[in-house]
Amino acid sequence: MKLSLCVGIGLGTVLGASPARSADNWTFIIGPINRSVTLAQLQELAETGKPSGDLKLILKLAGQSPEDVAKILTDTVDFDLVTAYRLISSRPGMAVLEQLGQIIAPRNANTAGAQALSGALLMSLSGDNQFTVLEILEKYPTDARINVGELMAASEQFGDVTQLLDGLMGGGGGGGGGGGL
Repeated sequence: MKLSLCVGIGLGTVLGASPARSADNWTFIIGPINRSVTLAQLQELAETGKPSGDLKLILKLAGQSPEDVAKILTDTVDFDLVTAYRLISSRPGMAVLEQLGQIIAPRNANTAGAQALSGALLMSLSGDNQFTVLEILEKYPTDARINVGELMAASEQFGDVTQLLDGLMGGGGGGGGGGGL
């Protein structure tokens, strides 16, 4: 009961403080090259498996196939909202969020990446206890940047989303699904 109340208050704070708008533009940093794409282009890739505009160049430079990225964007991960709140409030969870918040961050700020990711994750989980990477991008509160090289290194360090959640939960598992970081 006490935990549910804390989660409710915490979620109310996070969700209530988040602006109604989401990130419309995502800037991908690949070495010295910066290219921006719209959320609509990412949604189109997820739906059709076909990139458009600068997204074609981004995928080519990153050495990623459109099909693989579309799968990563749309793979569903089942994870309980209360467990997620506990996890991101824990010391290990905060450490991972801080690291990811440096890789995926508001475009014009070097801070608040962890908070933005946390809010986007919790909003994605609310209602159905599952998320996709695309849903997190859709819930992200402001235009953002992604350092592709650092993201790929983190993916090697943490494994896919399910492996990361399992590791943070001590091997107990957060739910099914899959997908890369």
